[in-house]
Amino acid sequence: MGITGALKIASFCQALGLDIQYHACGPAHRAVMAATPNTHFYEMALIGPAMRNTVPPVYMCGYSDQADALGTDGCVAVPDGPGLGVSYDWDFIERNRVKRIVFGRGA
Repeated sequence: MGITGALKIASFCQALGLDIQYHACGPAHRAVMAATPNTHFYEMALIGPAMRNTVPPVYMCGYSDQADALGTDGCVAVPDGPGLGVSYDWDFIERNRVKRIVFGRGA
């Protein structure tokens, strides 16, 4: 359901007096959380003191969901650039692409 769907669910929960917690991490998750007054936890999944997050290094702007991205206050920053606020390393993505599917072209 994407960002719009997440915000609709959050608004519905807020109308019922409920909190909502989003699953997983990423730039879109941070943006949605920043716009959701009834959420409290940012999940940095699959990490631990001796285990790094398994997300490949696709960002060029210093964005990270590793444990060292946590501030001393336990919070993470919301990227503030255009779109989702991050820059992608398209060369890395292309070099590691397994398959490409294009939707909506031709008839």
